[in-house]
Amino acid sequence: MAKARFKPQRARPKQSVPTRMAYRLRTFGWIRHQPYHSTHGTHGDDAMLTVVRSGRGFYLQDAQRIEVTGGMVGLVLPQSISGKDVGVLMADPDDPYDHDYCRFAGHQAMDVVRRILKANDNKPFFTPKHLPQIFDLMQQMRRYRERHSDLSQDSDDRPPTPMEGLLACVLAVLELPEFEKEDESNLSAGRLHRYLHDHIAAPLSLDRMSEDFGVSKEHLCRVAKQVLGVTLVTLAEQIKMDWATVLLHQPALSIADVARRVGYVDPLYFSKVFRKHMGVSPRQWRSTL
Repeated sequence: MAKARFKPQRARPKQSVPTRMAYRLRTFGWIRHQPYHSTHGTHGDDAMLTVVRSGRGFYLQDAQRIEVTGGMVGLVLPQSISGKDVGVLMADPDDPYDHDYCRFAGHQAMDVVRRILKANDNKPFFTPKHLPQIFDLMQQMRRYRERHSDLSQDSDDRPPTPMEGLLACVLAVLELPEFEKEDESNLSAGRLHRYLHDHIAAPLSLDRMSEDFGVSKEHLCRVAKQVLGVTLVTLAEQIKMDWATVLLHQPALSIADVARRVGYVDPLYFSKVFRKHMGVSPRQWRSTL
């Protein structure tokens, strides 16, 4: 009599250790053309980023079925934040996807994800506006990890790694608007983002910015908060700190050099802002590279 064949039980993911960090990587890896692959949208209180390079699949959430193809990005918030079922991602058995995945946490990371989803009509899978940059950043993340890495049990005692910096960059790129299609006649989110990126090496001056836009400072700040969901000061700091994490990968640049390149004359004040957003000092961040 032939022996019965039992499908091995997949170990349930461990509940991640809580974090107070701005960005915290939980797991990272990639799936290559597995015909019957399936996975929950995310786990616990973490968010999930999925970058589909090629192939096909579908995402089931409640009664909704979303076709997933190469060139799409998935962002799924935990049920504790979104109030929705996290859904299940499944590969097409005839043309299974090749995708990178990254499960993560962090108060600033969650805020960015909320804004990205809002800008994409709260669709869990969408086609990003700057796909080549996303592919490049995910490829850089691959160089730091094996095919599957689980850091979900690491406490905040572990200092951030380059992976957290690259994650911050991926989310920052996903939040970038498609500048060339922005309406130039008003204070749109795209124009405000572009202005802050164009002036990333200069100290933020709301007086100068309001003059450049031809409006009062009060009007600028009020409309910016409405269209961005955060204040101009907060967004400017976030953009500058995200770029600082990239510059800190360059050992030839001192902390003071990095500070100047993101518009801070005083390196000590730059370090204070960096710690507020990233949870550690620039020197501590660099020591992990």
